[in-house]
Amino acid sequence: MSQLMLASHLGISVSGAKSRVQRARAILKKKLHEDLLLETDRYGNVLTCECRTPSGC
Repeated sequence: MSQLMLASHLGISVSGAKSRVQRARAILKKKLHEDLLLETDRYGNVLTCECRTPSGC
Protein backbone atom coordinates (compact mmCIF):
# COMPACT_ATOMS: atom_id res chain seq x y z
CA MET A 1 0.00 0.00 0.00
CA SER A 2 1.41 3.39 -0.91
CA GLN A 3 1.67 6.13 1.67
CA LEU A 4 -0.83 8.15 -0.36
CA MET A 5 -3.34 5.29 -0.17
CA LEU A 6 -2.62 4.85 3.55
CA ALA A 7 -3.24 8.54 4.19
CA SER A 8 -6.52 8.39 2.30
CA HIS A 9 -7.60 5.21 4.12
CA LEU A 10 -6.79 6.68 7.55
CA GLY A 11 -8.15 10.13 6.72
CA ILE A 12 -4.85 11.88 7.51
CA SER A 13 -2.36 13.96 5.55
CA VAL A 14 0.34 12.30 3.46
CA SER A 15 3.01 13.79 5.74
CA GLY A 16 1.15 12.32 8.72
CA ALA A 17 1.12 8.91 7.04
CA LYS A 18 4.84 9.19 6.30
CA SER A 19 5.52 10.01 9.94
CA ARG A 20 3.52 7.01 11.12
CA VAL A 21 5.30 4.68 8.70
CA GLN A 22 8.73 5.91 9.85
CA ARG A 23 7.72 5.56 13.51
CA ALA A 24 6.44 2.02 12.90
CA ARG A 25 9.67 1.09 11.09
CA ALA A 26 11.73 2.34 14.04
CA ILE A 27 9.62 0.36 16.53
CA LEU A 28 9.91 -2.80 14.42
CA LYS A 29 13.67 -2.37 14.07
CA LYS A 30 14.05 -1.95 17.84
CA LYS A 31 11.99 -5.07 18.56
CA LEU A 32 13.91 -7.14 16.02
CA HIS A 33 17.24 -6.07 17.50
CA GLU A 34 16.01 -6.99 21.00
CA ASP A 35 15.18 -10.57 19.96
CA LEU A 36 17.69 -11.26 17.19
CA LEU A 37 21.39 -10.90 16.51
CA LEU A 38 21.45 -9.28 13.10
CA GLU A 39 24.51 -8.69 10.97
CA THR A 40 23.93 -6.10 8.26
CA ASP A 41 25.95 -4.61 5.45
CA ARG A 42 26.59 -0.89 5.13
CA TYR A 43 23.24 -0.45 3.36
CA GLY A 44 21.25 -2.10 6.16
CA ASN A 45 20.62 -5.36 4.30
CA VAL A 46 20.51 -8.35 6.67
CA LEU A 47 23.39 -10.76 6.10
CA THR A 48 22.87 -13.14 9.05
CA CYS A 49 20.15 -13.56 11.65
CA GLU A 50 20.32 -15.59 14.88
CA CYS A 51 18.07 -15.85 17.93
CA ARG A 52 19.43 -14.22 21.08
CA THR A 53 17.97 -16.93 23.33
CA PRO A 54 19.24 -20.52 23.22
CA SER A 55 15.67 -21.86 23.22
CA GLY A 56 14.96 -20.20 19.87
CA CYS A 57 12.66 -17.45 18.70
